[in-house]
Amino acid sequence: MPAPAPARVRLRAAAALLLLCGPAGGVAAQPAEPPITGKDFAGVAFPIAPVGGSIRLVARRAWSWGEGDGTTRLVLEGDVRVEIAGNAFQASRAAVWMRRLDSSARWQVFAYLEDVRTPMGEAGTSVRAAALPVRGVVDASDVALRVDLLEPSAPARGEPAQVALRGEAALREALREAAGLPAVKAEAVVPSIA
Repeated sequence: MPAPAPARVRLRAAAALLLLCGPAGGVAAQPAEPPITGKDFAGVAFPIAPVGGSIRLVARRAWSWGEGDGTTRLVLEGDVRVEIAGNAFQASRAAVWMRRLDSSARWQVFAYLEDVRTPMGEAGTSVRAAALPVRGVVDASDVALRVDLLEPSAPARGEPAQVALRGEAALREALREAAGLPAVKAEAVVPSIA
């Protein structure tokens, strides 16, 4: 058997070194954090204390689908009512993300509501807004979805698909803030339910 060519020996040695030491030549590369896209929670936990209560979602029509990390996504349309730990909102449309945080009933929730108002808010605490992002960590005694029509997929087009995209942008900003990353969009303010 002929001796290996010097270039081939160097290539094999470099490949072995890369496998042992990683691409930087020292410590093996750490797996990258999942990118914060707004499609899911990207492994980021909201730094807020959990509160007890229920999560109730009501609408005429809903689209529901899952993301790879266990996040359930919903787009709600028509006479939308969202209750998160006793805080109730009415809206024309909403995008909602929910993920169970452990084996208990603790959920991380993010809701992006459009044309929103509080149904029975007192004068000093009522809310009216074109768009309102809300986040919470809830030890849920009850999680319920009540809709007239449920589509088991993401909305493909039209206003529901646009609501999903606007909601993704709002969630992306909330997650960047929670992770201590600089904001991409300065006006994104996300109230917490506490």
